[in-house]
Amino acid sequence: MRCLLVILLSFIWLFSTSCFTSPADKGDQKLGSKIAFDYHQLTEKDIDYLSRFDIIVTHNLESNRITKRLKGGGGKIFFYEWLSAFYYRDYSGSWERLAYKNREKWTLDPRESDPDPMGDRHHCKDFFYDMGDDDLIEQRVEYLTGQAKSHGYDGIFFDWGSGWHSLQENGYTFLTKEFVRRHPEKRYNDGVNLFLKKLKEKGLFIIVNGGFRSENSELDRYADVDIVESMFTTDQCDKSSSIDIEKEGVQKACETWFNTLDRSLELAERLPGKAASANKDIKFLFLNYAFPYYRQANNRGASDKRYEKSADRQAIYYSLALSYLGNASGFTSGSDVSLAYVMDEVYFSSIGGATSKIVRLDESTVLRYYSSGFVVASEKEKKLEITVPAGVKTVHDLYSSSRINVVLGKALISMRPESYPSRAKYPMGRIFIYEY
Repeated sequence: MRCLLVILLSFIWLFSTSCFTSPADKGDQKLGSKIAFDYHQLTEKDIDYLSRFDIIVTHNLESNRITKRLKGGGGKIFFYEWLSAFYYRDYSGSWERLAYKNREKWTLDPRESDPDPMGDRHHCKDFFYDMGDDDLIEQRVEYLTGQAKSHGYDGIFFDWGSGWHSLQENGYTFLTKEFVRRHPEKRYNDGVNLFLKKLKEKGLFIIVNGGFRSENSELDRYADVDIVESMFTTDQCDKSSSIDIEKEGVQKACETWFNTLDRSLELAERLPGKAASANKDIKFLFLNYAFPYYRQANNRGASDKRYEKSADRQAIYYSLALSYLGNASGFTSGSDVSLAYVMDEVYFSSIGGATSKIVRLDESTVLRYYSSGFVVASEKEKKLEITVPAGVKTVHDLYSSSRINVVLGKALISMRPESYPSRAKYPMGRIFIYEY
């Protein structure tokens, strides 16, 4: 999990859902969320940008000055917590020291000879919680609640949110066998749900990463939000080019990986439903990643091109469009989990709730209507005539920041991909807002 790879950096998640804010408070929130995050130290620009979102989740507890500014727009703040385990080193905090002191009862791997599969990556020890120990659950609930309340936080984001599945997925049989040996009549995820339930009873909101992957999505039962990563785009260097980059010289430039439209659409329609099967009120977030986009910075010939970094807006819009098609929320993070080259105004425009099913216009293009506009996703460059509701005079194309006149109830839109250094063509998503 990315949240564990940069443990000393600060992390920001933001998420808004209709269960947190009413339409009167934050406008039309039928799709659920606005989200942004940053594992790095927040700049003034970052803080100003993040404060416009509805839920703010930091990796560490921020200072009162920063917290006040982040909450200035009415948002709620969450902090990061590794659900399954903790790291231990010489400078660990008070909770880690307490858990380490009680490791024989509270952890499944207390012995020096036990593996440190995650800790080895960071030159420290890792200890995995025994979620069958009632004393651990009570003490951890009290500690986390105290941390949240004393710092003015509203909730917690739990990584490895699928619980038992996370241990199995990673092949940690030394942990699963130890839990079964200690608690032959208990289920690990029952302990996790008891833990989450007690936090909810303390008045905290809960976000989990991958709760839908647990058996029958059981770890979504007490969650307000479930998330999944890298379904539509990600910072996997599938294609790259050696190019001359402004202020950096000749470098290997990786391009964002894009999932196919058909596969993305299947995931967009299926995964939120899995979470909802355990909790009809849960909100769902598709969290994606992108490399910078390399835009040609001069008019030189093919052998002397120079590029500059910018936001990969095609990746940002494709991911958000597919999220909307699944009636979910979406956000794209920069590589190395930062806000670098991913800030965009698209998150602050409301598309409203879905008013139609997904319509397949041809083998490579889909359309869906919403109360305030429509979304189109396609794998091929094309022009399309889209019928719009009576009374709509123009359609705002958020991607191009242009207005399209409506003629005889139809808007002529263009789907045109960006030009990448590798010359590869990637799928597109576009979001259009009605103007009356």
